[in-house]
Amino acid sequence: MPQIPLFVINLAKSQNRRAHMQQQLGSLGLSYEFIKAVDGKAIKERDLPPIDHAFAEKLSYRKAPTKAEIGCALSHLKAYQKIVREGMEYACIMEDDVLIRRPEKLRWVLQQDNLSAVHKRARFDLIHLYMGYRINSPYLKPLLAVFPRLADREMDWFSAWGRHKIAAGLYLSRPCYPYWGTVAYIVNRRACEVFLEEAQGMIRLADILTAAGDLLGLDNYFLNPPPVGLDETIPSIITDAARFHSSFRFKEKVRARLQSVYHALGFVLAKTGLVRIERLWLKRLYSPSPPPPPAISVGSGRMNPAFEGRLVAAGQMP
Repeated sequence: MPQIPLFVINLAKSQNRRAHMQQQLGSLGLSYEFIKAVDGKAIKERDLPPIDHAFAEKLSYRKAPTKAEIGCALSHLKAYQKIVREGMEYACIMEDDVLIRRPEKLRWVLQQDNLSAVHKRARFDLIHLYMGYRINSPYLKPLLAVFPRLADREMDWFSAWGRHKIAAGLYLSRPCYPYWGTVAYIVNRRACEVFLEEAQGMIRLADILTAAGDLLGLDNYFLNPPPVGLDETIPSIITDAARFHSSFRFKEKVRARLQSVYHALGFVLAKTGLVRIERLWLKRLYSPSPPPPPAISVGSGRMNPAFEGRLVAAGQMP
């Protein structure tokens, strides 16, 4: 059966990560193509496109997004442009610190015929192949006796809503909360067009676009159990851990504790199927995209040409 296109986002200077992905994908006999990542740290301030700071700061306790995160967002936009321009029906996008844990399940979901059959049963636009949430709320720990699978961080955040069995031991599931991550996912052309359209007025972090698909008219799912994990032996080149939860003021500490209670309550409601809590959570955080400049043709399948031109001039785009 034919395989859908598989793109791996990789910085040119990260040769060890490149070799890591070549070894894994090559051993499985999967075809793939590297997408040259945008090096956000190398972009001068004057070349940076407008960034959606407001939403990013809500997610990270009022800390501005880093240049590396901006580069990551632009790298995923490059992949979306390629998918739209070449008229691909589906494609898989991976970052270069993926650890393949269930190779047979990954092979199965990357087959074009299998995905087409799945789409007839659950009209998806995006399928996450990785789930990396941890149970951080202290108020959830007593629930381990009721939900033993909470101990497995890959299985803990799947909601009772919208679960579809697609093969033996394989399901499409909804998350209990929006998932902020772009480690590995399958996306269709329609979703790529929507993401590019959302990025016309300003650049949103890649995690934000993929998490907010439900509010953009897209159907997001997770493959359950996830076929890939995150290789935690590879240090992150995007996230600066010091910018999260650092030097909390008293108000922020109280806010974090209240949010922990909210997470615990929302998890129980979602797990039992009483409320689609992830949609409520998104509505509270996500702000509509500003209108694109008048010169931009919405639905053109490309990022804002003004942004793109700056990146080409800076040597970050072909």
